[in-house]
Amino acid sequence: HAAIFDSFTQVDSSSTRKYEGTGLGLAITRRLVELMGGRIEIESIHDGGSKFRISIPMQPCTAENLPAPENVKKGRATRDARSLSVAVTKSEVQPVPASGSREQANGAPKSSDTTVRASDTPHILLAEDNETNWRLVQKILSRLGYRVTVVENGRQVLKALDVEKFDLVLMDMQMPVMDGFEATMKIRQQPRYEDLPIIALTAYAMIGDSNKCIEAGCDDYITKPINKKQFIACLQSQLKRVFPLPAEPEGHLDAVEQEIQREMENLKGFYLENLAERYGQMAAALASKNFEELGFIGHSLKGSGASYGFSEVTDLGIEIEQCAKDGDTKKLKELLAGLKKILKKNHHKV
Repeated sequence: HAAIFDSFTQVDSSSTRKYEGTGLGLAITRRLVELMGGRIEIESIHDGGSKFRISIPMQPCTAENLPAPENVKKGRATRDARSLSVAVTKSEVQPVPASGSREQANGAPKSSDTTVRASDTPHILLAEDNETNWRLVQKILSRLGYRVTVVENGRQVLKALDVEKFDLVLMDMQMPVMDGFEATMKIRQQPRYEDLPIIALTAYAMIGDSNKCIEAGCDDYITKPINKKQFIACLQSQLKRVFPLPAEPEGHLDAVEQEIQREMENLKGFYLENLAERYGQMAAALASKNFEELGFIGHSLKGSGASYGFSEVTDLGIEIEQCAKDGDTKKLKELLAGLKKILKKNHHKV
């Protein structure tokens, strides 16, 4: 079991196309748990799946220790967290009553005024299987003070909607298992989601393809690589239909964009590690003449390269996707050589 907690390790090479992961999830989870003084355990059954158990020591928290509402609304409490659905074992958690009086709360308002409900903050469901892409979008959303839940395919979107209320869905249109087109159409078949805003995230640039998103049931679409200002404007325009957004202070969005840009610089090393992994996957796919896999990865490069300051990777992704469709082995070798040069040039940033 120990190997699955190593970075860039997956169950087997055949799972890469289906799950489109980077093999970092469990490694990151283990590291976070260890930093909090906890432990992670795994129990596996052959052909029966695995169970993971996380134990973290925590202190009881009373109302006066909770973050101030204004900080929660700004997203400071969850700024860098990817939303997770966690099953908590009842027997291990004791109920914590809030302090009952104004005096006990050291001058804080009454509990009815300090309670920050989930409905006070927009909750966004982000469907995106490419980690470099969802990290970018998650940064933007958390900086805006929104809660985010991330899923990796259309089937997970439908399951998430069944168990939780969301104010808006950001839907990548090309995902494994079930793509965004099918997921959107299934959502629109249910009357209860008639008014749920859905924004398509697509690397397509053709007018006909964007129309296809609208015909599937999306309310609007954003083309990747994402322009942050256009993305925020589109997002807030759709959210206002269903959620009362407060007026933004003058200059707030400019400040948010600058913060996001600084954080994106810090994520370049992660992006290049992911790109190196994609290069290895494409080299293996080319050797086996798996043009479908090459096209899929090339498509994903289109949408993420320019977002991290590597517009040349976006250009290569466009060519790789097209050459994979054409089965042009010679040209694909040249394009992969070009990608290898970019990785060598930037290896010091990893």
